[in-house]
Amino acid sequence: MKILKVIFDGVILYDRLFEIDFIATDRIMQDSGVYNLWGPINTQQTISIIGINAVGKTTSIKLLNLAMEIVLNNKGLNENLIPSIILNENTATNGIIMTVYFYKNNEVVELISKIRYREKTDGEVYFYFDEETLNIKSKSKVTSKNNIFNFTKKENYRQTKRSELKKDLLNVLRDDVSISIMETKGQETTVNTMFQELKNKINPIQGEVNRKILNVFDENLKKLEKIDGEDGINIEFKNSKAKFNATSIGLENIISSGTIKGQMIIKNAIIALKSGGYLIIDELENHLNKELVKMIISIFNSKDINKNGACIIFTTHYAEILDSFDRKDNIYVLTRDNDYFTKINKYSDIVKRNELKKSEVILSNYIKGTAPKAINIKALEEYICEKI
Repeated sequence: MKILKVIFDGVILYDRLFEIDFIATDRIMQDSGVYNLWGPINTQQTISIIGINAVGKTTSIKLLNLAMEIVLNNKGLNENLIPSIILNENTATNGIIMTVYFYKNNEVVELISKIRYREKTDGEVYFYFDEETLNIKSKSKVTSKNNIFNFTKKENYRQTKRSELKKDLLNVLRDDVSISIMETKGQETTVNTMFQELKNKINPIQGEVNRKILNVFDENLKKLEKIDGEDGINIEFKNSKAKFNATSIGLENIISSGTIKGQMIIKNAIIALKSGGYLIIDELENHLNKELVKMIISIFNSKDINKNGACIIFTTHYAEILDSFDRKDNIYVLTRDNDYFTKINKYSDIVKRNELKKSEVILSNYIKGTAPKAINIKALEEYICEKI
């Protein structure tokens, strides 16, 4: 099962639509980091979202995660999935529209969901699906990349509406669980997330970390192990007879943050690679050497390793990472318009020349809004001069 496109309409952060396309739209070259579903349809194996501070990168991947958790894991809207940006009067009164296209069992599915919320008597907020529509067509109806998302001819697809389901089915289907469960229940494609705000809420070490993983991030480590049923984490170094025991809270005092994060990424990557699933990481470059970041990206782009079409989706501040990308249609650039709404620009839609270095395009502000404004930097410098 593969996610093909995610769209949100009505989220107040964005000027128009929030839209991320998993279909490769540029020319397909050999070993270009895409996975062939059938014929002309290929999906991305890496997707990057880049932008300056406070432009909405984290919110964007939270929206992606919301859509994927609903479709892939059949989770309910009230399972701590909703980004805070959605909690506003517009969602309560008008609702937001989430559209997810996915591929399963030789069929292309369009899920259109209207999400709203209401306040319960205790003051808590409850999200629910006001209406949903499932449109399903055979892949044989898709003749090119241009009509894969076309559901205009009703004779070409079958349709199910939430409001038209039988009462006995609606009675057992919670109103915060999508009707997509009828198509996706039991599927094995995974989605795992690594958000910065969650890093202290879970134990970063599970079981014993394989030495081959450890030594890429710290070749001096001999052992890193969380014992089942115990709070402590055992640590051993190659060049020392001393053995350490730490809790997850004090772990960063003994080994680097990069090692802790790196081994978590590799473990989650293995899960995604096995199932052809998705790994979503906020600020991939944090605590990691540039070459290690490139290594992680290359794992997902490798046809020898990534045989099931797994996809890594990550946000980043650092344009230099993009220079390791062979493709242009898997990079999304977030900017603010004059009214301070976020715009999502697909890099390949704006930059047509392949010879341009991606980092220079971003850092030079060739795409307006990808670098801090010179006038703001100058004002800050003048302020500092006044204070010293």
